[in-house]
Amino acid sequence: MRPDQVSTHSSGIRVACSTQKTATEAAREISESLTGCVPQHIIVFFDLKYDANELATSLSKFFPQTPINGCSTAGEISPAGMTESGIVAIAFPNKGFRIFSQTIEDLNSASVDRASQAARQLKAGLDAPQSADASEKTFGILLVDGLSNVEEQIVAAINWALGDIQLVGGSAGDNLAFRKTVLISNGKVLRHAAILIVAETEIPFRVFKTQNFDPTETKLVVTAADPERRIV
Repeated sequence: MRPDQVSTHSSGIRVACSTQKTATEAAREISESLTGCVPQHIIVFFDLKYDANELATSLSKFFPQTPINGCSTAGEISPAGMTESGIVAIAFPNKGFRIFSQTIEDLNSASVDRASQAARQLKAGLDAPQSADASEKTFGILLVDGLSNVEEQIVAAINWALGDIQLVGGSAGDNLAFRKTVLISNGKVLRHAAILIVAETEIPFRVFKTQNFDPTETKLVVTAADPERRIV
């Protein structure tokens, strides 16, 4: 394990990464990086070079007491910087956080009600879901199948149900192949699904966004579009 494979934030959150060849080896290295830590919750982002079933099983084996959720990516942000063909694990400590999660399976246009219901249920479990400062103490993380074609509807439904609670996250990727995306939840592999995570904390946090596009002189003119399949 190299020093740049793990980082510890002042909040107690630890981030570990691995680029080992197999899912089992990567999960083992993540476990070794987090030695001495029994996380309350782990979120993982991984390249699809790893077998998702093997990864989900291995992570559950190495962290039997910890809920684990995650998704496939198109690159990872790790303690070593921007990486590809690896896995990044974000481990939340028991102290300072209360974290809840729910899966929303079989995503389709009729999943909006189930998504908003999941958000309401998670919100109801918070200490003070209706308090004026709930948005300063609580945030939501959404991982959703990037090929479901219903991300916007799911995000809108969850955002409406969460109210003032800030929501971040994104779509599971597959290195821009647009053929197969995968989510994992507590040893189970999911497709056409979403995972909603809500975290309550006394530790200050800030939501921000970045984008990797630079303007050029080339202009794109849309002459035809298929919105349902997201084709221009």
